[in-house]
Amino acid sequence: MPSNDDPRPAKLASSFKTLAQTASELNSATKQLSKTIATLDESLKRLNLGISSWVQFASGGSEDGLIEESLELGYAKINGTWGLAIRSSSWHVQDPDRETSTEWLYADASRELRLRAIEYIPELIERLNKDAQVITLKLNRKIEEAELLAKVVNSIDRETASFTTSQTAVKK
Repeated sequence: MPSNDDPRPAKLASSFKTLAQTASELNSATKQLSKTIATLDESLKRLNLGISSWVQFASGGSEDGLIEESLELGYAKINGTWGLAIRSSSWHVQDPDRETSTEWLYADASRELRLRAIEYIPELIERLNKDAQVITLKLNRKIEEAELLAKVVNSIDRETASFTTSQTAVKK
């Protein structure tokens, strides 16, 4: 048991008071950052993109070189909600097909990950644009194919309908 001469309780009390002030400042800054990111996130949602895109913002591996890891910032549908997101992935270099990953909506990721990812938001916006352009081109090509298929099916449907109508008229 500490004696009355022991400086540790007073130092602990002082440290805890300082920590309480620091925590308040940390939480206030986090709240402000969260509001700002939420504004950006809402702007992206209003675009109704419906596509996922990711950019890597960190990578590394184990000291023995057998495990690789990657951190990515993205825009994706996580647990049914579209939004800015962070993904952490790891895999064994000898078996990369057995990748494990965890995804969070941006606001649900740790403060550390959110801070590390912020500077990659412009790169993500660029990636989203490029990916949307590529998908738009693919969609336009598929529209022509779908229109041709619809025309063929519609033609067959009209023939079948007139055949069915004439068969019904004969039976009456």
